[in-house]
Amino acid sequence: MQNIISTTNSSPDATAASVVPKAGPMLGFGHMFKKEMRDWFSTRRWFLVSFITLSILVGFELLIYLTLQADPSASERRRK
Repeated sequence: MQNIISTTNSSPDATAASVVPKAGPMLGFGHMFKKEMRDWFSTRRWFLVSFITLSILVGFELLIYLTLQADPSASERRRK
């Protein structure tokens, strides 16, 4: 396994170089994830998909709530 010496550190007075492993199961995942998130959130499509998904979830919960309110015997059976 080869190592890459990285000389970029978060603190400007750091003198030691950090060693970054070149192999591993998640190699490059951070860069790919960052690119995908930038591509996704740079459009308005994410807002539309989020709105539709949340509307479906809330509508489903409302349907269950109203169904239990309309049939009181179902609520009594559930408590026992």
